[in-house]
Amino acid sequence: MTNKVLSYFAHRVFITFEKSKTYFNEQKTVLSGNPIQNKFISVRLDGTKDTKSNEFNILILGGSQGARNLNEFIPESLSRIAADGQKNINIVHQTGDSQYESVLRSYSKHNLNAQVLKFISNIDDYYIDADLVVARSGAGTLAEICCIGRASVLVPFPYATHNHQYHNAKVLEENGAAVLIEDKDLEVQMFSSLVMDLLDHNKLKIMAQKAKELGKPDASNVVIENIYELLNLQPCTDV
Repeated sequence: MTNKVLSYFAHRVFITFEKSKTYFNEQKTVLSGNPIQNKFISVRLDGTKDTKSNEFNILILGGSQGARNLNEFIPESLSRIAADGQKNINIVHQTGDSQYESVLRSYSKHNLNAQVLKFISNIDDYYIDADLVVARSGAGTLAEICCIGRASVLVPFPYATHNHQYHNAKVLEENGAAVLIEDKDLEVQMFSSLVMDLLDHNKLKIMAQKAKELGKPDASNVVIENIYELLNLQPCTDV
């Protein structure tokens, strides 16, 4: 609602997804994508990930506050997949501060060798290694995933304003770039079955490519160029 009200006073409205155009004055609206740091664009330019066929690297992002359902259900789910023995599962799980200890204990309980971290500052390095990303679906996270080109399982934060995380994730799902699971539906057996189905690297490559097609690595430039245009200035080319 705040964005809608403020849009009446704005000369330009920058949006991440095409569907958002319906909420704003089309004459003002620019499909820019969500600006991200240059380090993610550099990773995008490095090319596709080369993964050994017997390795499966999964990156779980619980967010700064910790996504409780992700942190609770995933360790047990991954233990079932590891027990199946199809792949050597490598796990990196970012928990947030409050749930770090409980997640660490859960992986230990299930005899899984996981790298459990409260926070990840160099997230681009972890995206590079990931075959699959499991995360909430805030605009910033999705912009990073799409720019780099990674398959994902998205569990939207159910209490986001106007359920916008669900709608973000739905765009990726509809384009074949991600699997969407609502928070209320997340449970151990379902998640295990889902990830088992995604162990096929060919499926992951297709999803990763679809994600990359949605990426907007030039988002910052689009925003800057529009601002210069509004100010009747020429973009500075020597920065």
